[in-house]
Amino acid sequence: MTNDLYHSAFSRGPWSMKTELTGNLIIGRYDVRGRGRLIHAVDPVGCMQLEPGYRSAGPEDAELACTLAQGAALVASQVRLAQRADFMESVAYHMKRIEVQLAARMMLETGVTAERAAAELSGLADEYRCIAAALRARFSMPTRLGLGTIVVFGSNRISMSVSVAGTFTLNALAAGCAVIAVADPGLPGISELLGRALQAGIAETGLPDGVFSMLLGGDDTGIRALLSGHSISAIASPSPNHYATQAAAARAGNSDIQVFLQEGDVNPVFILPYALNARAENIARKFAAQANDASGQLASRATVLFAVDCEGFVDMREALVDAICAATFGFLTPSAHADYMQSLTRFLVNGGVERIGEGEVACGTWAAQAVVFETDAATLLAQPRLAAGMSGPVALLVRCATAEQLLEAAKELTGQAMVSIFADPEDADLDDLLCMIAGGEGTRIAHNDFAGAVDSKWRASYAEGDGDARYRMIQRFSKALPL
Repeated sequence: MTNDLYHSAFSRGPWSMKTELTGNLIIGRYDVRGRGRLIHAVDPVGCMQLEPGYRSAGPEDAELACTLAQGAALVASQVRLAQRADFMESVAYHMKRIEVQLAARMMLETGVTAERAAAELSGLADEYRCIAAALRARFSMPTRLGLGTIVVFGSNRISMSVSVAGTFTLNALAAGCAVIAVADPGLPGISELLGRALQAGIAETGLPDGVFSMLLGGDDTGIRALLSGHSISAIASPSPNHYATQAAAARAGNSDIQVFLQEGDVNPVFILPYALNARAENIARKFAAQANDASGQLASRATVLFAVDCEGFVDMREALVDAICAATFGFLTPSAHADYMQSLTRFLVNGGVERIGEGEVACGTWAAQAVVFETDAATLLAQPRLAAGMSGPVALLVRCATAEQLLEAAKELTGQAMVSIFADPEDADLDDLLCMIAGGEGTRIAHNDFAGAVDSKWRASYAEGDGDARYRMIQRFSKALPL
């Protein structure tokens, strides 16, 4: 490659990781100046354009990434589990090395606090260590082949689990696949730095060049070229966005392409009757706090609260409204703010939904006001997509006439990533029924806590005690050896 668009990221040594932002795409070991449109991230708090400028991926960039990935996937699928585990630990190490730069850029591009940025980055590094532990526990297992090249779309949410280096990416790499990650155009700096950690881990542990590339979205021509590449085996998107729609269209045009979508992003909360009567106000306040954390930009936040209209409901509703009304406004990235406005509009124009509380009035172009709406289960059952795709500090309270209606509503929300159930011992029978309905492969159910809560003790126990579930997630991106 002699074109001056391409620069080796390791020209200063095989493990020398760049920590300054360059504005380039990452294609294998090369820095590539994109050939799409010019993109600048925006500081949503100061409403200022951030440097450096990036260019989105054009068709030529997509073709280069596909070519490198095709060759790398053949080699990566044969890499020993021990080497893959070493890679995961190396990535976690390099994320730790650049955590200061990552946190600073995360605060600029998203408006979150330093504490939230640190928690997200620490959590992502822990996830890589969890994967390494799961792989090391399976050294004696039969080897499976990776599916090939996987395209992973990063979300516009701040949660690192849905970033270009998030869950889909690390599971696919652990399975022996090559990954072409597509960064959201609103988070180019964060994505570049995460890509550098992966790039350094690949070089350090000897994985094949091209096993990971990071392109920047924002140019539909480049994305269409990427998804039409003959070497693409699967597409993964962690949130229901524009690219998820394109992924579905790509599968329609090529039935051989597998598509992995995070179907449920509601993360519902169910308060069962006895728990509602005993702890209504406390649960409501905690629900409001986590719904508004980081201005509602966390993929793990719960957005919809279900409760039966029985003793304790009025107290819970009043406590929820009071908590929302006391909330200060926050800031969102431009694309997340557009999603937030769509969420508000969807509820405001619906006659079956009532706005019952709102926080401090937003001040700023990308500022977002906390809002809570209320509807009844009958309305939700008639419009099951009403609660889907909520973005920003928006919450929905669903009033169920009976416990049976609560279970019916739960049936419409299967396939969620997370479910939270608040139950007292007297709720045991209803709790058992709800778990059977809401549970499923990949669904994490938390009792008497919010499933998305960031907790280091939980992460440690998850790494040790739930390795089988973790390994099943990896296996989605692999296939059995041919006989």
